[in-house]
Amino acid sequence: MGVKVNSSWMPFVFLLVVIVLVFVGFILYGGAENIQLSQNVECNALQEGNGDVNLVFLADNYENEEVFLEDVGRFKEGLLEVVPFNEYENNFNFYYVLGNFDLGCEHDEAILCDPRKVKRVSLNCPNDYTVVLTDYNGVKNLFRYLRSSAWQGIACLNTADDILVFAHEFGHLFADFADEYEYDGKITWDAPNCVKPDCTPFNVITNPGCYLGCTNGEHYREERIGIMRDYWHGKTFGSFNEWVIREILDGNRITGSVIDSNNVKENLYVVEGEFTQNGVEIDGVVPVFGYASGKYEDEGWSLEVGNEVYYFGLPLAFVDTFRDGKMKGGTKERIGSKFSVVVKGDEGQEVVVVDPDGNEKDRFDLPASVKVGRIYDLSKVSFSPKIN
Repeated sequence: MGVKVNSSWMPFVFLLVVIVLVFVGFILYGGAENIQLSQNVECNALQEGNGDVNLVFLADNYENEEVFLEDVGRFKEGLLEVVPFNEYENNFNFYYVLGNFDLGCEHDEAILCDPRKVKRVSLNCPNDYTVVLTDYNGVKNLFRYLRSSAWQGIACLNTADDILVFAHEFGHLFADFADEYEYDGKITWDAPNCVKPDCTPFNVITNPGCYLGCTNGEHYREERIGIMRDYWHGKTFGSFNEWVIREILDGNRITGSVIDSNNVKENLYVVEGEFTQNGVEIDGVVPVFGYASGKYEDEGWSLEVGNEVYYFGLPLAFVDTFRDGKMKGGTKERIGSKFSVVVKGDEGQEVVVVDPDGNEKDRFDLPASVKVGRIYDLSKVSFSPKIN
């Protein structure tokens, strides 16, 4: 004889089971956000060959696919027309992804996108650098003063700006160039284009220039008016900056540039976290299947996995625009911003967290899919002034 159950109780029983499952999941995973690659992403090749440097274009705020594709082609050609990139066209591969994904982009004083969300899309393509193109549905005249930005391997471009804004932002990412216009900022990294106490480093080229004023009034630049100072009036990088870029592309100089690129999908781990007022908090680590980003010889925070070092830098973004007849912008401190680091490793392999001074701060094993939440000291890092 079966047991008779009152069916009116079934919805309440089901609700109770759901609540219990959610509670158990929260306990097990610490409320950490599930990290997944964006789904239904098709990677399209615009220019693909034997290049060492991979760039992938993503769309922000586009309503028309054809407009996005036109902008992709326009900005790609605009970069490759600049000396010395025009001499190394075969060193570059260009890809793009169609569709408007949630990239977490802010459109306040500058275009700044969430590196975690950007990475979840760009990992579907070979990617060393990601270029986010932002369109404002045909009202670009109202939008032309919004600053473009560069940080964490991502260039976010205002497509209403001059085409050379791409070369400017890519100069930050690819060669670690500082801004050559002045805003009383500090240079807290090894920027090759801004030197002091004199112009001696420029002597690697013939008849170098020497001009005081590069980010601030203490550093010197080699070109009077170049792309890194004013891309509306200076249409070249200048002889010394061109020398630096050639050295990188020839494999002789690795500061700021990709030193290890990969065009094969593989098993990886994504480490995500946040720059906080008191330090760095790592939120979680999960396995994914995608394309590894190029590794960089850089400065700032890093993760060591075996013999490999993966830098994720500092919470600083370059933001630039041309307004009222001159360049404006500088570096913007991004406390509270997110970061995303893609690493290669094996399950159970140890990861060492290293601060900007080279000190070991903590260790954890792969994968760490529960929230880690460790805090690291950033007190010794010197930040540049806020943008003007």
